[in-house]
Amino acid sequence: FHGSQWAVLSAEAASYLLSSARPRALALHLEGTYMADETFLQTALLGSPFARTSTPRGGPALLTHNLRYIDWPHGYGDPAHYWHSVGPAHASGPMVLSPQLLPAVFSSPAAFARKVDLDRPEGVAFLEQWDRWMSYKLALERGGEEAAAA
Repeated sequence: FHGSQWAVLSAEAASYLLSSARPRALALHLEGTYMADETFLQTALLGSPFARTSTPRGGPALLTHNLRYIDWPHGYGDPAHYWHSVGPAHASGPMVLSPQLLPAVFSSPAAFARKVDLDRPEGVAFLEQWDRWMSYKLALERGGEEAAAA
């Protein structure tokens, strides 16, 4: 199995990974291999009891989404052209998030977003709008529509 090296783990899953023999053996097996950071969690957890259990609400114990919004320039034309436009600090990396990407970010299940550059005005604008959006969502969770509007 493979996937993102970014993960959100429950305390139980972290405890299993740190204290059980199978994940330790897998870590030793993967040591020095190519892209072990994108293989270990997926293989260890999909081969664990978590893969066959559900949450108290009936949902799966493992989700296949890392809750991060990461947008790569490959879907917007030539990535080399994009990387040249943002400079060497961001070459070969994900898109630097800007307010133009907010609709896609807000419609995603992401709780985290990458990559924000606070040395760029569009990065500051993105983060300000992200903070307002997250504050609104938190207010909704705590007190409903009226609390969020206040």
